[in-house]
Amino acid sequence: MNRKPPKISLSRLRGLQGRELFLRLFWGAGRFIAVVLFALAIACLTDYTIDRTRETPYWLRVLLTGAQTLLALTIAYLVIWRPWRKLPTLDVFAADVEAKIPSFGHRLVSAIQLNRPDAETKGMSPSLIDDLTHEAEEIAERENFKKLADHRRLPWAVMLALPFIAMAGILYMLNPAIVSALVQRQALLDVEIPRDLSLVSDTKPIWPSGEPATIRIEATSKSGKIDPSLVGEVRVDPEGLPSDHYELKFVEEIAPGKAIFAVEVPKSSVKLSFRGWIGDGRMRKSEEIQFVPRPIVTRIDAWVRLPEFVGKRTDGSLYEDNQPQGEINGFNGGTARVRLEASKDIQSATLVLYGRPDNSELEVPLQRISMSLEGNRIANSVFTVNRKVSAYRLEVVDEFGFVNHNPPRRNVAVLPDEAPYVTLLPEQFPGDDLDATDADVEGIPIPLGKTIRIGYYSRSPLGLAKSRLVYRVNEGNWLALPLAQVTATAEVGPFDPRRGVFDKTGFLDQIEFYPMPSGDRSYRPDGLEGGGRFDFQTKGLRKTLPDGKTSELEIGDRVEFAVEVYDRDPTFGRAPGRSDARLKAIVDLKGFYAWMDTVVQNEQKLRKLRDKQQAVFEQNQ
Repeated sequence: MNRKPPKISLSRLRGLQGRELFLRLFWGAGRFIAVVLFALAIACLTDYTIDRTRETPYWLRVLLTGAQTLLALTIAYLVIWRPWRKLPTLDVFAADVEAKIPSFGHRLVSAIQLNRPDAETKGMSPSLIDDLTHEAEEIAERENFKKLADHRRLPWAVMLALPFIAMAGILYMLNPAIVSALVQRQALLDVEIPRDLSLVSDTKPIWPSGEPATIRIEATSKSGKIDPSLVGEVRVDPEGLPSDHYELKFVEEIAPGKAIFAVEVPKSSVKLSFRGWIGDGRMRKSEEIQFVPRPIVTRIDAWVRLPEFVGKRTDGSLYEDNQPQGEINGFNGGTARVRLEASKDIQSATLVLYGRPDNSELEVPLQRISMSLEGNRIANSVFTVNRKVSAYRLEVVDEFGFVNHNPPRRNVAVLPDEAPYVTLLPEQFPGDDLDATDADVEGIPIPLGKTIRIGYYSRSPLGLAKSRLVYRVNEGNWLALPLAQVTATAEVGPFDPRRGVFDKTGFLDQIEFYPMPSGDRSYRPDGLEGGGRFDFQTKGLRKTLPDGKTSELEIGDRVEFAVEVYDRDPTFGRAPGRSDARLKAIVDLKGFYAWMDTVVQNEQKLRKLRDKQQAVFEQNQ
């Protein structure tokens, strides 16, 4: 028998079931929103707090996002999914309604169960079931089942979620840019948290070792204003050492809303990393400062170039005199060459000339000369030596722009423009050698008509050009006798400047003027020193009488002589170098031998010298 199901009761029960589902979901949503917003707030606050001092590590951001996602899924399962999936059946709701509406008296549950197609009604009276169903429907029609649901969960959900929603809204209204950036960062988007001040380093990355370094940070304000009284902080981490903290102070405003803050940190030689904070701004990452040594001039070489008239090397270049320790001693108007070597690679080198203008005591820079680089560590330069220059300094600059401290200083002096040095060699008897006698023979008289043996030595840094003998009789005028330059041969041997002769010179051979060759023409010019030895014939010399007439020499007359030598400087009217003058008395042979007897005490040596002297006299007849 087909029975009609209790439509009203079922409809009202299904309404109650829907209302219960709504309340469960609403209550779950309130708790879900509260927990998720609370977790989001904690994560954003964590990110914001860390980001104020340093860039939030990406791994931490991933961890925060993952934790929120896991928490949201867990809460959604517990308070939304599971309550929905475990919603009670209509029988449970019917039993709950009967408990809350006593007038049903178990009719509602019985009516629903007995009217099901699969209900076990065998042995039961159909009319009795219909009456039971009819009574249950009458009662259900009078009651509102939805009111039986626990509606307190609605305000509970609102009171729980609303504060979090309101707080999120207020924060967004106060600073939508920061809130929006923080939320986007929770989605792992590469968004920077906006701040009024943004900071970037304006610090040189390389500094000299052992010197203080200045950390400069450029601050830019979005508001366009930076308070000069604002004080920031920088943390410095020396490699291998504990951190230090220093105050960053306002230095200058470089543009509207843009300023420089700086601090000087103590000298160091180890690498530093630093990070700065000013106001709400901070550097996004640490920057580094490395320390390198300043360049040092480790060696100075100097040369003075000799004038072209002195001669040239075999390769055609000018000769140079090495200047010990780089101290310059050169001729006025000459050229000096300076070469330096640095301790490290350099980008440039400068030679700075100093002097005292107007005879002032204060030495001031006169000229800066760029030196030419030879490789990475060597530099060369030339300058003109003159009386205004008293010294020079050498400045070198490395690849980082660091200049050497206390540039080395060297003096510059102008050599006196002196004529060649000329000196007469010790006197000898004609035909005698230097070691023939131990006697002092200074002041040898000259027999009438005989020779005067003259030996001399000369030297000049400008080279020897020519020489001459100058002489006068009594107090007469000086006369000049050019001395012929001698050409050496291999047979005569080396020249001995102590005696003015070659090693194999005969005792009667004449060497009037001999400029000595250089031992090595690659480094030293020929003719810087020389000399000679010759016999000056007095026979034929004449003296001037008071009446202006001349006559031959007589016993008692005196002959005075000296040797003059010219250097190679072609300047017109240049004076020669001159030896001291010697004065010789004219005597007869008897007087000469008497002088010899007085000077030479050794009889055997005296006889030898007399024989040799006689041979000289006879040879020069």
